[in-house]
Amino acid sequence: MKDLEFIEKVVKEKEDLIVEANDKIWGYAELPYEETKSAELLCKILEEEGFSVEKGVAQIPTAFVGRFEYGTGGPVMGILGEYDALAILSQKAGCSVKSPVTPGAPGHGCGHCCLGTGALAGALAVKAYLEECGADVLPTREPGGTPIAERIRELILDPENTAMAARAEMLLYAAARAQHLEEKILPALAAGRTVLTDRFTDSSIAYQGYGRGLGGIVAEVNRIATDGREPDLTLFLNISPKEGMTRKKQQDSHELDRMEREKAAFHERVYQGYLALAEESGGRICVIDAGQPPDAVFAEIKEELDRLFGFAPRRG
Repeated sequence: MKDLEFIEKVVKEKEDLIVEANDKIWGYAELPYEETKSAELLCKILEEEGFSVEKGVAQIPTAFVGRFEYGTGGPVMGILGEYDALAILSQKAGCSVKSPVTPGAPGHGCGHCCLGTGALAGALAVKAYLEECGADVLPTREPGGTPIAERIRELILDPENTAMAARAEMLLYAAARAQHLEEKILPALAAGRTVLTDRFTDSSIAYQGYGRGLGGIVAEVNRIATDGREPDLTLFLNISPKEGMTRKKQQDSHELDRMEREKAAFHERVYQGYLALAEESGGRICVIDAGQPPDAVFAEIKEELDRLFGFAPRRG
């Protein structure tokens, strides 16, 4: 509710600006591909509010994209706005029954002007929310994340490398992690950024320690590779190996890699390893039920991030 209240507050603060723009676009009543004044007005407001604006998108003079970039990577959010009038929908403002200003003339009796300014209000609110959150996030992944580590990833996951020994696999993962840490993670942390990485040491302990049966040596090798560093929070999206593999196979054009092609018994050992690590983590590993609908999964993740790192907007 606090997030909703904050967004409502932003929209309220921009109310006069949004309403004035809406009234002007209502009055312009420009047909599709002819919305010159409407587009100019929206672009001007976006630029004044700190957005970069690309005009003439797709070689359409009145089409534009307003951008606000925060952090790096994803996700990318898009908000569609329409501001063209329709033929024969001329309408007097403030009148709830058909009452054209000029019979047969174009107008916004359809409410398209509200779609344009409503999208503007949404964009302004999202921008303000992200600025208030104050989190500069670096998304990355393992194995990989840097050119050298990505080369190691190719070796590890190549389905042709079936002869790879378990200890070699363990050491390759650790080598990729050491490079990733030195080249990407540590500089980001030193710059005050928050790092969000897909996998870290827990994955090696689960896959090589439990899955391959190498035991405690995996944790020791990774302690050397990371100099004992571990995440502040690990989110374990808990789903059975069978269901997880079903989802993988449903992904369009996804070719299973060497690890994914392992037998079901291997993946079950890995899964049990994750459960054991979570139980022993003292709360560092947060278990999220990934069998829920996506919005419920996200709500749990957001709650953990808000609680631990204060990602919710800093407001009194």
